[in-house]
Amino acid sequence: MKTNQIKNWMLVAGLGSAVLACNPAPQTDSVDTALNQSYGALTDADEAPDFADEEIASEPDLTDAEDVAIDDSVADSDPTLAEAEADQVQPPHKLIIAVMWGHLRPQPDATEITDWTGKIVASNAALRVRRTIRFEQGDALLPRTSITEVPFTSTTAPHADGLVIEVILHPSLVTEPGVLPSLSFETAAYSDQLVLQPGMRLSRVVPVDATGNAVVYHIFRPDADGCQEGLLIGRYSELRTTDDGRELGQIKGKYLSFDGSVGGKIKGIYGVRDNGKQVFFAKVIKRDGTFRGILAGRYQNGHLAGRYLGQGRTVHGAVVGIYRAGRVEEGGGFFAGRWSIACGELSSEGAVEAGDESNQAAETELPSE
Repeated sequence: MKTNQIKNWMLVAGLGSAVLACNPAPQTDSVDTALNQSYGALTDADEAPDFADEEIASEPDLTDAEDVAIDDSVADSDPTLAEAEADQVQPPHKLIIAVMWGHLRPQPDATEITDWTGKIVASNAALRVRRTIRFEQGDALLPRTSITEVPFTSTTAPHADGLVIEVILHPSLVTEPGVLPSLSFETAAYSDQLVLQPGMRLSRVVPVDATGNAVVYHIFRPDADGCQEGLLIGRYSELRTTDDGRELGQIKGKYLSFDGSVGGKIKGIYGVRDNGKQVFFAKVIKRDGTFRGILAGRYQNGHLAGRYLGQGRTVHGAVVGIYRAGRVEEGGGFFAGRWSIACGELSSEGAVEAGDESNQAAETELPSE
């Protein structure tokens, strides 16, 4: 992975800076200046909704227009699953898995259609569908006949489709004793399997073919005991390369709660500082523009890792993810990641960090997978 690709992805994960929030089309000199200041010169002030950025407000892949919540009657009415979820002695373990397939970075000129029709199957576990991601005309969930299978029809060309699924793990749902629970992705284009464990977290991209099709998994947990987790999804674009060879860019995206609903927007900068360090800084706001947090960290070789800070630069949690570069004419690159607050992923949670250099610890504290 090129250095500029790495930088681009970190910016995406980092979200918007104060400089970008004030200027939807930032001058690269301003980005360079901000990048070399602590936390990218970001503040914890509130912003206008969508950062007053028309692209963030209107582009389908930056809004929630194509992320549709689902009422899963099969899971909700199954007596075995109901019994497992009602168990007070041994409560079930639950995981949220966001699965996306297709071109993770949009390719507007792509015309070849890929057929992903198939199903997602759980072994020794049950499934509940929470949300579709970018399902368009012709894409659909098919009638469910079992709590262990989610069948669907899906075709992609320039974009990707996806699902947010809840996985329930409980002894009463085990049908193959001695076998670890797993999730299988079984489609016409590609098949894969993940072994599941209670409490696991994961961000993984699996390349499928030479055209850029891939499958991405993000696994996290429902909110519980003060721990909150969710997703970051968006795009990043390079602004320019400086005279001394440093790349600068910006990112735009949305952040989602554990059930896949859009909680707000992100906007930020990334690139190489004068000292040669690759960093990203971004601001997170709620849908009404209220300050949510600042993301700050580093990126390399398609992976990113950093800290999630709240008011007063108190360390609230972490962010990890992946990014994939794209050409400017295709709208730039794509990123997807996982954020967490008060989940114990960082030893510094609850501490105040006055300067961003301490964020280098995130590289070793936060695994990419």
